[in-house]
Amino acid sequence: MSRVLSMTSFRVAARRLFNFRSSKIDGFRIVCDASRMDFEICRALLRGSYELAERTLARAAIRTGDNVLEIGAGIGIVSLVCAKLAAPGQVTSYEANSTLAPLMRENFSLNGLTPHLISKAVTELGGQIHFFKNEKFIASSIIEMNRISEKVTVESDSIDAAISISKANIIVMDVEGAEIGLLKKANLSSIREIIVEVHPHIVGHEPIHDMVLHLEQQGFVEKKRQRKTIWFSKT
Repeated sequence: MSRVLSMTSFRVAARRLFNFRSSKIDGFRIVCDASRMDFEICRALLRGSYELAERTLARAAIRTGDNVLEIGAGIGIVSLVCAKLAAPGQVTSYEANSTLAPLMRENFSLNGLTPHLISKAVTELGGQIHFFKNEKFIASSIIEMNRISEKVTVESDSIDAAISISKANIIVMDVEGAEIGLLKKANLSSIREIIVEVHPHIVGHEPIHDMVLHLEQQGFVEKKRQRKTIWFSKT
């Protein structure tokens, strides 16, 4: 009997999911269309759990008037949170996966906010790079993680150029393992806060430990950690 109820609940949930075209998260209307994105992403959107750690820490770290550099914007949920907190026009969002741009712009339009979207990667040195695009866009990266990703060539700005373009004093970063090289290479003299998702399943724990030590040497302290996302603040 419980199995029948479980299957029935699943079918009802799936039907609701496929009938939805948008979801409400943090007061924002977000596209939630299973015909256009991965099922797991849609489910997380409906639950309100998608990018929860980044959204929570951004609300704690960002002040009105801050300039935010977001690297790895996805479909733009964190971009919108940052734009509401800092003020319109104060957020520059980089996303290397160009297929996400229409979804991001639609999400921006639905909420009347316009973060500055740059459809490029951010790398240590800039220039053309190979980017591994996955149907599950949260698994797309400049690091090859599996054989089912599509290898494409994309343009990139260097991390220092991205900081300069955005006039950033805040960095929000989710780049599937590339955070190690970026944060160790970057000139962080203008940066007050860093919110970064780390990926031990991709890079291992030791490189993350080394990155944290490097940030401490640059005057940052760990303020809070939520799951795999860490907020660093300059002392």
